[in-house]
Amino acid sequence: MTYVMGRSRTYAESGLWQTWGFSDHLGNKHDPNTIKDDGKRDIAPIYYPSIGLYDVTDQDYQEYMMQLCKMCYIDTINYYVDTPDWISKETNFWCKNFDGLTTPMLRKYGLSSTARLANFPEDYEVAAGEALTALLEKLGDTVLTIDGRPVLGQFTMRDMTAAQAASWKASYAASHEGIEPFLLTWRHEDWKAKEWMEVSDGQFGWTDLEDPALHAFSKTDVYLRYVDLETAKANHDATIAEAKQYLASGDLTFYAESVNPGFDSMGCSWGDLCLIEPGKNGEPTGELYEYKWQSAVENDFPMVIIPTWDDWGEATTIEPSLEYGTTYLEITRKYAAEYKGIEANTANLELPGWIYKIRKTTTDAEILTMMDIASQLIADGYYDLAETLVEPYVEITGIPATSTELFEIYYE
Repeated sequence: MTYVMGRSRTYAESGLWQTWGFSDHLGNKHDPNTIKDDGKRDIAPIYYPSIGLYDVTDQDYQEYMMQLCKMCYIDTINYYVDTPDWISKETNFWCKNFDGLTTPMLRKYGLSSTARLANFPEDYEVAAGEALTALLEKLGDTVLTIDGRPVLGQFTMRDMTAAQAASWKASYAASHEGIEPFLLTWRHEDWKAKEWMEVSDGQFGWTDLEDPALHAFSKTDVYLRYVDLETAKANHDATIAEAKQYLASGDLTFYAESVNPGFDSMGCSWGDLCLIEPGKNGEPTGELYEYKWQSAVENDFPMVIIPTWDDWGEATTIEPSLEYGTTYLEITRKYAAEYKGIEANTANLELPGWIYKIRKTTTDAEILTMMDIASQLIADGYYDLAETLVEPYVEITGIPATSTELFEIYYE
């Protein structure tokens, strides 16, 4: 399962530069309408997406993302839902998107979904539970199930108590043929309490930054708080050891290992600055991510969680970027296949990017039809055939052939 933020917007598509145009930790306001000397738009995130700045309401982007997930054995996408209005308000971009675009695309690529509600109504006894129920119902037949139970992969429960969460689960079951939801919760200090472990059906790790007992920060000239690579590895090992203790005691019955690719909040405005895996000369190497995947394969917990696909603001991304290309996806594919006990495919992970960029470059009906055919081939698992079909059009349209080359769409 990979967690997605799914909030990136462009001015051309949505009338705003969400994700791309916020202030960084120094208070510098970034303006993506400005082109810098290097040809890239002025954005706050430290990494730059390979396909240029994109909008999540764009069908081409959604297909690009799901093609890469399928090719790398990522089965489930966990969607960020900010408020209950996102679930029910038909004019909201996520609500409209999920019904009209995301659901059919998930079905096409054989992927499942779950979601997490970030902000709850103040009435935790009734309204919060109703919102969680509505969210699971929104996912419909695409929802991930464990033992026939729909999975809700929460990051936080806000101020909902364990007793209120238990009441919601019982209420959900009463109106859904006795089937309780499977509640996954982030394993931080508050949720290690016995009452929460009795309500949570499973717990998962995150960036291994959340527990002060597991790490020591140092300061640098740039970062207020800094974690080096070896400390990050030790943090992960400590988290796993602790989870195993709770599993052995029976207090915890389900654990999902987190394989976080790193964390760098330099581009955020909230100021709690941390860094994991600066890599060589400031470029990410994937070493920490690979270390965590090796751990996940060895431990063989029932689920592996990737936080995140696209949180560009915190640089917790495995989505291709100019800086690291497809490095994180190549690691994902290799170890996800090993985790599942299957032979990894050798498909060209540039292929979905080619299709996306070609679609943005041409209006030629014949070429676009070829891209639709290639996309269906990917959905059906015929990656080599899809590559053979698409590759000639890379040269014809003149798009960048690799994910480390700048591709820029002009936005008014």
